[in-house]
Amino acid sequence: MLRAFIQGLPADYSGSIQLGYVTNHSGLHQMKIDENSFYGSVWLLDKNTGKQMDISTSAYSFNTQAGVINSRFEISFENSVISNTEELFENSWYVYQLNDRMIVQLSAEEIKYDYQLLDMSGRILLSGSSLTDDGNQLELDVASIPKAAYLLTIKNNNKTSTKRILIK
Repeated sequence: MLRAFIQGLPADYSGSIQLGYVTNHSGLHQMKIDENSFYGSVWLLDKNTGKQMDISTSAYSFNTQAGVINSRFEISFENSVISNTEELFENSWYVYQLNDRMIVQLSAEEIKYDYQLLDMSGRILLSGSSLTDDGNQLELDVASIPKAAYLLTIKNNNKTSTKRILIK
């Protein structure tokens, strides 16, 4: 059994860390968080499969070959401070990927909004303002953005909502 520790991160840290591992055994392995003193979610991105899950709530099972694997996983931290100011606004939009575009579908009452696409370190990759005159959809070109997990924030009037998205 391998045990790893991440120390020295502030309690309100929001970002990501590359994670490698060494194993002498091929086959099925698990990764989980035994003790979490962090106030939020700990997300694991498996770069080989594209799967992402919160390992602070359940274990992630994966198959691997024996050896030194340096860049298969990325751990992202989502502080509980990154939250939605209004639950109703949170449920009024969703996102899906269509080829090299991220489609943001907003409810009918949302007319003008601002958006930001951020990486896990908080760096803004895309931002803008838009009027939803095309069926309440916004299309973001993500062809030049690396495959990974990101945060998409939508602002409308005094309401803000942030969702974690995965660009595949």
